Amino acid sequence: MTGTSPLRISRLTGEFLDPTMEQAYRAPLLPEQVRFTQRITLVGSLFYAAFLLIDYLHLGITGDLELRAVARVGLLLAGVGIAVRIGKVDTGGALDRWAALFVGLLFLSFYAVLFTHPPLAFTHASFFVVLGAIFIALPGDLWLALALGVAGSTAYLISLRLASDSLWRDLVPVSLLLLFANVFGTLVKRELSRMRREPFLALRSERRAKAALEKSEEDLQRLFMATPVALALTRVSDGRLFKANDAAYKLFGYRRNELPEYFSAHQLYVHPEQRSELIKNVIRHGHASDQELTLRCADGKVCDTIASAVRVRHAGEDCVMVGLVDISERKHLEESLRWLATTDPLTGLHNRHHFFNAAAKELARSRRSNRPLSVIMIDLDHFKTVNDRFGHDAGDEVLR
Repeated sequence: MTGTSPLRISRLTGEFLDPTMEQAYRAPLLPEQVRFTQRITLVGSLFYAAFLLIDYLHLGITGDLELRAVARVGLLLAGVGIAVRIGKVDTGGALDRWAALFVGLLFLSFYAVLFTHPPLAFTHASFFVVLGAIFIALPGDLWLALALGVAGSTAYLISLRLASDSLWRDLVPVSLLLLFANVFGTLVKRELSRMRREPFLALRSERRAKAALEKSEEDLQRLFMATPVALALTRVSDGRLFKANDAAYKLFGYRRNELPEYFSAHQLYVHPEQRSELIKNVIRHGHASDQELTLRCADGKVCDTIASAVRVRHAGEDCVMVGLVDISERKHLEESLRWLATTDPLTGLHNRHHFFNAAAKELARSRRSNRPLSVIMIDLDHFKTVNDRFGHDAGDEVLR
């Protein structure tokens, strides 16, 4: 059974399907939402109270005006108190509840105003403004806004019916407008929610990719430094050394703080043409393998290495990463074995094995060139007498 991806956005509400992801999205926005909701609450309360001047112009000093004054001023005081309380919330749920309470009180005050006098044109207009604000400006999820919008619209229709003694069929146009306002508000809030969350997803993905890249680079750097193989990163054009691991510094015989900021790998090559050949292969094939390089270390000692290299980009530069293995001991051992295989240890002369190898080559060359081949043989007469009379040690000295 597969779980819901936390990155998916609901097509119905425009919010994240995963509650944890939704909370992660809303948490950083809470301070700004608190300030915005405070401003909306205070400004809405002040404007609602300011409509008392319009009530006075239409009603004059009457009992209905006094009731409207109580309703409007009461909402103003409640709005100020709610705004103060909103400033102290620390969760999105608490903010939603206080905002919903203000909207509920606003609707109650609105209905009280309706019952005092048949609605005026601006009364309808102001209600639709409040209804739009619920969907666009009210924080919280879509379901809360829709519940408040439907409940407020239903109560508004009932209040109109009771306040004006209108027949229900007379309220059909208003009902259709309210239905359209709720549907349209729902669609707008859903799209706004989705559009606000998509940049969050993009930013989150970018941050995760950046963090993964940084983690990968850190791991590669640790691996680069810890590998026992000597690794050096140099620029293709001039051989400038950008970085090297501990094994490379040990091979070269340098300490990290001993090298100048600009150090060229050319200084390490005994035979510069070897680097030229290495770079040529890397440029041609993108890599080079098992190429022997002779390097001069910091103490002047020459070491034989076998190198593999690959072409890379570093800080926008065309570079080559070279891995080096010191084969000086192996080369020395190979020379020793070759000497033992072809040289008589007593006299230092070539032995029988070498003679037959050399003879086979010379015979082949003689046949190819159709020229004669001569062999000179030298024998020491009576050498056995030396061994018998003076011993083998004396005989060895004679041979030397």
